[in-house]
Amino acid sequence: MSNEYDIVSAFQKIEQELIQSMKRNLSRHIKEEQKENFNWTMWQAEQLKSLKEFRNNNPKLFKKYFSTINEDIEDVLKKAYESGKSQTEIEILENLKIGKSKNIKSSFFKVNDRKLKALIKEAQKGLNEARVSILRFTNDKYRKIIFNAQVYANTGAGTIQQTVDMATKDFLNTGINSIEYSNGNRVNIVSYVEMAIRTATKRAYLQGEGIKRDEWGIHTVIVHNRGGGCPFCSRYQGKVFIDDVWSSGTKEESKKMGYPLLSTAIAGGLFHPNCKDVATTYFPGMNSELNPPTKKEFEIKKQNYIKDQKLKLIDRNIEKYKRLRVGSLDKENIEKYRRKQLEWQEYKKRFKKNSNISFKDIQSSNDLSIPDLLERTIKEQNQVLNEKAKEFIDKNIKSNDIKEDKALKVPFAYNKLIDKIVINSNHEDIGYYNIDESIIHEVVHMKDIRNKITENNFEKLDTMMLKAKLYIDNNYNYFYKYLQKNSNNMSLCDIMSALSGGKMYGDFGHFPKYWKNDNIVLNELSANLISSSIVGNEAVENLLDEIPPLKNLKEECLKLWQV
Repeated sequence: MSNEYDIVSAFQKIEQELIQSMKRNLSRHIKEEQKENFNWTMWQAEQLKSLKEFRNNNPKLFKKYFSTINEDIEDVLKKAYESGKSQTEIEILENLKIGKSKNIKSSFFKVNDRKLKALIKEAQKGLNEARVSILRFTNDKYRKIIFNAQVYANTGAGTIQQTVDMATKDFLNTGINSIEYSNGNRVNIVSYVEMAIRTATKRAYLQGEGIKRDEWGIHTVIVHNRGGGCPFCSRYQGKVFIDDVWSSGTKEESKKMGYPLLSTAIAGGLFHPNCKDVATTYFPGMNSELNPPTKKEFEIKKQNYIKDQKLKLIDRNIEKYKRLRVGSLDKENIEKYRRKQLEWQEYKKRFKKNSNISFKDIQSSNDLSIPDLLERTIKEQNQVLNEKAKEFIDKNIKSNDIKEDKALKVPFAYNKLIDKIVINSNHEDIGYYNIDESIIHEVVHMKDIRNKITENNFEKLDTMMLKAKLYIDNNYNYFYKYLQKNSNNMSLCDIMSALSGGKMYGDFGHFPKYWKNDNIVLNELSANLISSSIVGNEAVENLLDEIPPLKNLKEECLKLWQV
């Protein structure tokens, strides 16, 4: 892990894996018991045994994701701290046109070093406490679910699976909300970690800025009037303060210069958790004149804030129905939650374009017109197509374009000889595949062969591909490390394997001899770049920002394949 996202992602994966583990345990003895009269007492006894196994296995799972969490937090905060220092020095040098900072006593650096270490220690303590709370919370919830299941069964609520789903529903609605604030409110573990690491990173950055201003004896800062801002912070935008929090500003300096102390603004709500405002160095007489928000701008910021909060609510509902879909046993419930998840995803898409639309205005748009075989495979694997993937698949394949072959050695493939996409829905590895990304990948191959896209545009595509290969060759170690951090991302592994001629590989990829032919390299690159773009593969998108020729290749492919 090397950034905020990686740390948050680790907690997201933990929540998903614990829910899936709980589901496996809860369903383990149902099939056997259904052959005879179901015995709830026996089921409970078996589940209590499973609970012990669940507790024993969880530390192994934690080690997988959290073995380096203290080092990761320290690394992220130190990077933010150094970034704040370097950015501020650039600003100061540009404004003052001087070559070096003032001489500072070594004791000054020791004080600020202690501040940074205290911040790192506080962040590590907070996230480690959050990590420990997950175990305690899930164990308690699991035990409660086991006993609630029989309570619901005694009411004659429905099938065994439906009864267990009723017992797990409250837990799946909220997820692992193991963090409790002093006012009694609980928050989901992922939301808490996201807030905590973002807040700590910002404080580290501000500390870095503050120490660099102190080196120059400058304590004035300005909170810029940006496009957004919440009601708590907008009132401080466009104003200058004396920094007595991260720099050594004083009350005397505040009185002399006529600017309030930054600590008073912070006490009033500025820089609250998840705050997006920042304070940068202000040079009296050199910066442009101050521009606090006008009354009209305040109203616009208020509306933008309300829209942003609604988007967060939509995201929480998408995650809620995803948890319910993944954690439920009953097929009807799984399908119900799958459709709900799609409805909220569609609502988010439309809300971004028109914030006046309500959820009630959304008609369920998830009646898949895609071939029955593919729809069945999606449901069996408990996955959901996003809207872009569904639209692309609907547009490009018909029912006779797909064929099932239980002898196929991989889950999905395009067979050029019969001109069909072949699926082995029983393949032992199919659970590792993102079905939408995999099917789009094969559709791209099919369109390529049918329309001779690579063949007719080879020279242009090959030039872009060769330039991208040079980026890999010239920065091999850097990109290899990036691949290892994302080694379970199938599309990224394939792209890196292709560009390195098979020298780089993660959990997926091809041997070097596969990449000898440039036509094959382009075939695979186009399929991976297009499928990643449609499903929003973040690891691939980040890679494209690092390799401009590869990004150009993706844009050209999207155009040629008419995506």
